[in-house]
Amino acid sequence: MLVVPVGRRRSARRCCLASRPGGRPKRQAVKADGIPGDGWLEDVADRELATWVRRALDNSPDVRLARSRVESSRQLARMEASGLYPSLSAYASGERRFSGPGLLNGTSAERDGYAWGIQTSWEADVWGRIRDIAGRAVQEREASTYDFKGVRLSMAGMVAKAWYSVMAARDQRDLAMETLQSYEASTELVRNRYESGVAEVSALDLRLARATTESARAALADRESELSREVKALQVLVGDYPDGRIEPVGSWPDPGARPLCGQPSGLLKRRPDVLAADRRLAAAEARTGAARKARMPGVVFQAEGGVTAEDTEDLGDMDLRQWSAGVQLNQPIWSGGRITAESGYADSLLEQARIDYVKVVNQAFFEVEQGLVADRLLQDKFEAVEASVEHAVAAEQLAWEQYGSGLVDIITALESHRRALNARQGMIEVRKERMISRINLVLALGGSLFREVDQESGNKQ
Repeated sequence: MLVVPVGRRRSARRCCLASRPGGRPKRQAVKADGIPGDGWLEDVADRELATWVRRALDNSPDVRLARSRVESSRQLARMEASGLYPSLSAYASGERRFSGPGLLNGTSAERDGYAWGIQTSWEADVWGRIRDIAGRAVQEREASTYDFKGVRLSMAGMVAKAWYSVMAARDQRDLAMETLQSYEASTELVRNRYESGVAEVSALDLRLARATTESARAALADRESELSREVKALQVLVGDYPDGRIEPVGSWPDPGARPLCGQPSGLLKRRPDVLAADRRLAAAEARTGAARKARMPGVVFQAEGGVTAEDTEDLGDMDLRQWSAGVQLNQPIWSGGRITAESGYADSLLEQARIDYVKVVNQAFFEVEQGLVADRLLQDKFEAVEASVEHAVAAEQLAWEQYGSGLVDIITALESHRRALNARQGMIEVRKERMISRINLVLALGGSLFREVDQESGNKQ
């Protein structure tokens, strides 16, 4: 009598083939330089994932913090740039003056004084110090803008990875459920054969079948727990309450052709972290220039005009108006070592910025090289595991057929099932690894995952 676990062939085919509803899988557009076009993941994934990414970008504290830093750096740049322009202010005053030898001998005199006017001053940026200060603020603003873009892209990648982890946990749960159902059906058949007195079926066979069924039941509980954990992690990531009420639908997308890395110089122009480090290096250079130019004399032009009177009724008398204009030259001589210390501090920050830039660039090249290797090896692994699933499922089918004919014992059949189950579980993990690896590679190359992410980041600039 033939004993075959229920639903084995159909499940194996579903685990071996990655299909998309509606036909062949989409392939992302690739630019002329080999870098995936905007919205790579949007082209291969479903709308539900895009919805989760948008929610994360709206609710994530990291994204909101980065956006706030962009705004503060923008205001700082405006504040520092104001030093390039003249300042204009209005004033009004009133006072009572006492004069004479003293207040106790009664010979003192009193006189009131009132004044109003306008005064202006402007420091001529002869040496470029103020321009360096303003330029440093501009570079820091651009660095914070690139940081904001990087945080958004990183958050999109984290949500996508969490989404595919949920999909993998769902498939593992479904596989465990199908395995349990198959074992329950197989155990029932073994029990019926044992009770019918079939010679090839012993009490040991029945015990082993029941033990395997209970082990499958325990494995299903573990998979349910894993799915719940992954779902709640995704909800926390997007800022939702972790109630675990998510059941993703759909099948695994095809990641498409492996993107080319292009020229290394192109990588330096695309990655937000590299661009941010470059802007911070430029800001440090501007700070150093401003600190060195603080030793140079400053030239300040001042002008003032107004009315001074002894009575408030005369404040409108233009015959009492006064005005003055002049230039002031300030040359620092001694400040307790402050100027020297500021220059040394700026030089130290410049050295740190250079080291950090080299570190970021090297890390970027490492991520690209490692991503390309991982992507290629995972493709080879996927093909090998796919073949392993095919052979393992066929071997399991043959083992159950031979067990039904009395050619092998139940231990051989159960062992063949264990190997087929491991192969199918491995296929699910490889699918997840391929998608996560491709996401890492696209981000490492400076590409984007969703068009909306790039558009909103660009608008913030």
